[in-house]
Amino acid sequence: MKRPLAPLLVLLCVVVSSYAQYMYVKPIDVPGADWTAPSSVNNRGTIVGAYSQGMNGYGFLLSKNTWTSFDKPDVIWGLNDHGDMVGNYPADNGHRDGFLLRKGTFTTLNFPGADYTLPISINNAGTVVGYYQIFANSTLHGFIWKDGQFTDYIYPGAGYLFFTDVTEQGELIGFWWNDLGACDNFLMAPSGKYVSVNAPWADPCAQQISKSNPQKDIVGGYFDENGMVRGYAFVRGEFQKLDVPDSVQTVPWDINASGQITGWYTASDFVLHGFLAQPESEGKPTPQ
Repeated sequence: MKRPLAPLLVLLCVVVSSYAQYMYVKPIDVPGADWTAPSSVNNRGTIVGAYSQGMNGYGFLLSKNTWTSFDKPDVIWGLNDHGDMVGNYPADNGHRDGFLLRKGTFTTLNFPGADYTLPISINNAGTVVGYYQIFANSTLHGFIWKDGQFTDYIYPGAGYLFFTDVTEQGELIGFWWNDLGACDNFLMAPSGKYVSVNAPWADPCAQQISKSNPQKDIVGGYFDENGMVRGYAFVRGEFQKLDVPDSVQTVPWDINASGQITGWYTASDFVLHGFLAQPESEGKPTPQ
């Protein structure tokens, strides 16, 4: 079920080093929400995510400066250029089920036998990736879903893995770790070619890769020396720090073809606020 929300537009500034100066940042806060967490921005500039009011959680979509709220699902994680959305929602059995919302049709996506399924990203070809859990044996594996079929995935030597993105070329982005203390953030081509993608400011186990755009620019976050989460952008082969001014923590989660970055941050009140950052060369950001 969905309902319209009033628009809210404010501008402030953020600066990151090197190639792209992300000078313009717009807070993305659902009017009246206790917190707002955007999770995806497509190449049309449409943003989706989650927010809460009181004890209730909702999904949201922001398009052409118009907010739409969803009672179900309550968390939207991925959005492609066709408007297809993925995420998860609370099931009647106390678990959380995954979903695909395409052209008004809501389809449940549950990995067979899983207690928890979280689709995180969907590309324009309709491929969905994310992860699933089986609580009884502590399984946490990545999955790929395409045309109604699930494929389980775990990297050799990894104990646990989740995918955070799938590109238009079918490349898989994610993070794995094992019980021996090994971790890695990676991009893997359909051919199987594997590339580690780790920001230089932190150990691989102290960071997490998020999503990418068609140019293979990538965003993610890492823990600083104080244990706070800070953001980064990997643009044109170069890592840059990216933080909302005066924030305590910043978590960039997605980047589109125009270089717009969305995610969330906390200020001194430790309340989650959403943001949309845009390179200075593109002017002030306006979600489409």
